Amino acid sequence: NFMLRSLLVLCASKKADVTALGLSKRWNSSSLDPRPFSGLNVGDEFNLERTFSQNDIDLFAKVSMDFNPLHGESQVAASSRFSKPVVHGMLVASMFSAVIGNNFPGAIYLSQKLKFASPTVVGDAIVAHVKVQKLRNLNGMEVASMSTVCKRKDSGEVVVEGEALCQMPTTSSTQIAQTKAADDDMKTERRQ
Repeated sequence: NFMLRSLLVLCASKKADVTALGLSKRWNSSSLDPRPFSGLNVGDEFNLERTFSQNDIDLFAKVSMDFNPLHGESQVAASSRFSKPVVHGMLVASMFSAVIGNNFPGAIYLSQKLKFASPTVVGDAIVAHVKVQKLRNLNGMEVASMSTVCKRKDSGEVVVEGEALCQMPTTSSTQIAQTKAADDDMKTERRQ
């Protein structure tokens, strides 16, 4: 654990591509580079692609306790106008949190407006787009306003759209947190 954290801190500070090191694909240079407010620009865009499965829907139903039969493999879903189970809208919208959290470790969601434009069904490949619209200092916090849009990959049809407001991590707070985590691991290993 100490070695992995040290490697991640090193890679983040050097902006190295850790996929070349054989780490999981979810760890890449963009998810390790905290992109401090000073390095963020209006117009910057970030994306994530995902295809939803019935298993994703079932797991989300358990966590959210939303067991609407339109989301399950049931006769209700099959006989609906969608003919397949419908992915929970909030599950699709959660892609925005993944884009923001993975690209800006330490970012804090302040608000999210959503409009559900079209249903997503099992097997749909969806691409989430997050684009920086405005950067400002709000009561001492570095805040980014972002447009958020999920589209079907094949047709480009919008399925969810909205706006996010996030408190962005600062360079110093992110570097301090990474250094502290590595130091804590080193102290733990010394004691063992």
